[in-house]
Amino acid sequence: MTYSSALAIDLEKGQKERTVADTSQGEGWWVAADGKWYPPESAPGGETPASARPSPATAPHGSTSAAAQNNPGGLVSFIGWFVVIAGLAVIIATLTELSSAENEFLELNLADYLMAMSPGFTVVGIGAAAAALGGLLNRST
Repeated sequence: MTYSSALAIDLEKGQKERTVADTSQGEGWWVAADGKWYPPESAPGGETPASARPSPATAPHGSTSAAAQNNPGGLVSFIGWFVVIAGLAVIIATLTELSSAENEFLELNLADYLMAMSPGFTVVGIGAAAAALGGLLNRST
């Protein structure tokens, strides 16, 4: 018996219609013969059999890979951390330049150093915000 026919039998028994989606909505969702995704509680036996999860080769046309479905914020988080590292590199380059032999006679105070490094701090902040957003996107699925 296919999952779609099992669901049809359940619906004929008077149970309310279950949620159906065009793509997986998270772990445990399964795809029926009609190409639609159904929630875990609607699977026969209450669990999603491994054979009900399509492999990338058998996934319905237009569906995304399982990695992309389960990790939508991964790329955002990766880019955010990359930007944080770039911002730290800007801060280090600024400190290196200010402490070079050419600038040893400058009378710089802490405020001057902080002002010179402010572009690096800005980049680090933007990267940290993007990394946090990626983490939030990962938790929402």
